Amino acid sequence: VVTKWDVITNAQVRLIVTTGAILDENGQSGTTQGYVGISAFRLGDEGPEFTCCGGLYKTATKTGAVRIIAAEGMRLELRTDTETLYFDVATRQYVDASGTPRSTAPPPSRTYPLL
Repeated sequence: VVTKWDVITNAQVRLIVTTGAILDENGQSGTTQGYVGISAFRLGDEGPEFTCCGGLYKTATKTGAVRIIAAEGMRLELRTDTETLYFDVATRQYVDASGTPRSTAPPPSRTYPLL
């Protein structure tokens, strides 16, 4: 994990977003495949409860570990070694600077519905 961002939604769900790089098939960290990961916790009277939601979203290209550099609402501005990316947490997809989904982004590796 390189960076972490979290927010509590109106539905009293805490979303935790992590970014970084995925180990290669040999378990080496030298891989350049970046990712955005999402986990969700429902906030209740007895504390947060994990709710199997979220997913792992790889970058479309292998350009290095992903770092969160800014957040505006639910849209994150990300940086790799060579490019700036945007990720919309609400829709769980990579978008361009204007918010339009990027057609080059691969489908999520794992995904669960967000609450």
